[in-house]
Amino acid sequence: MRIAICDDNPEAVRAATRHVIRQGYNDHITIFDSADKMNPDELCGYDILFMDIDMGASFDLSGSFGGMDMAKKIRDRQSDLHIPGYSSLPLIIFITGYKEYMSEAFGVYAFDYLVKPVSDAAFDRTYKRAYDLINEMNDMDDTDDILTVHILGEVYSIRISEITYAESISRKNIIHLVNRSPIEYYGSIAELESELPASFFRIHKGFIVNMAHIIKYDRSSVTVEGGGCLMMSKYRYPEFTASYMEYIGSKGREL
Repeated sequence: MRIAICDDNPEAVRAATRHVIRQGYNDHITIFDSADKMNPDELCGYDILFMDIDMGASFDLSGSFGGMDMAKKIRDRQSDLHIPGYSSLPLIIFITGYKEYMSEAFGVYAFDYLVKPVSDAAFDRTYKRAYDLINEMNDMDDTDDILTVHILGEVYSIRISEITYAESISRKNIIHLVNRSPIEYYGSIAELESELPASFFRIHKGFIVNMAHIIKYDRSSVTVEGGGCLMMSKYRYPEFTASYMEYIGSKGREL
């Protein structure tokens, strides 16, 4: 794996490097000891970024620039390319002395947040989870994309093809899956909708359906595999039927 360690503190760089080497994997490690040397396009090519929050450098006219700013630039760049932050590399792991930025870190889809000094056990747990997730992502077929969600500090990967539908209840997204228990997490259904491909359609303000799993539909409801019967918005019905016919046609052309 390609790993970048971004910290302007030499002792912190040595500690993070020691932690990574101690894992025993044949990882390629690059050190960025100044914020001025970091480029979002280059960092997007790494698997894991270990980043300090404040690197104490200036980056153009905006003043101080550090790991949080770079993480935002990376996710903004991915958004411009229509790459979802939830399910994309690099995995960003903050290693910092600032506890107060934890909530902001997950706003840029940080994989984890470690507070200095980092114990061997804490680093090992985070690294193993990251390593396992990346291997799982690499093992999946290129055509079978995944969605990753954060639940209580843990990152879960979901095969998009296994999602039958998603619903929003009381600020929670509930993702229903083929032959698996639903996955619940706090989040916006609009944000979830933006992370899903064109084979999904929002048939109601509270429902997104995977058109690959539709059994039948009419003007008031859609039935999906597993027995779910979802309410159809009368305002979305015309657009849904057009999208569904286009989806069916595209699948026919693939056969």
